[in-house]
Amino acid sequence: MALALTLTRSAYAEEPTPGASPLTAEAAETRAFEARVTRVTRLRAFTEELISEREQRAFTEAADRYARAVEFTKRLAVEREQQSQQEFEKAMALYLRKLEFARELSRRAHPVPLNR
Repeated sequence: MALALTLTRSAYAEEPTPGASPLTAEAAETRAFEARVTRVTRLRAFTEELISEREQRAFTEAADRYARAVEFTKRLAVEREQQSQQEFEKAMALYLRKLEFARELSRRAHPVPLNR
């Protein structure tokens, strides 16, 4: 970067006025160079600030996506647990009905004799 600034400084340097001393021309060239260095420094700081803001925003968005994914996974686990509980309760109710039905059939097929 310093090489590029050195090579371009004479192209952008203020033109010395005719009859000005070489010291004044050199001072003008130095001021022009310093102004350009200051501008480049400001632009670089601005660019770095923009990059930092973009990275912070990207990080925040990724963290939000992760939090939503975790919340979604938790909701799915709760829903699955509820569904499993309902399926178990239905299966248990069906089993009890079948058991009662089988007992009723057994009672009808083998009535208990009355002792007289």
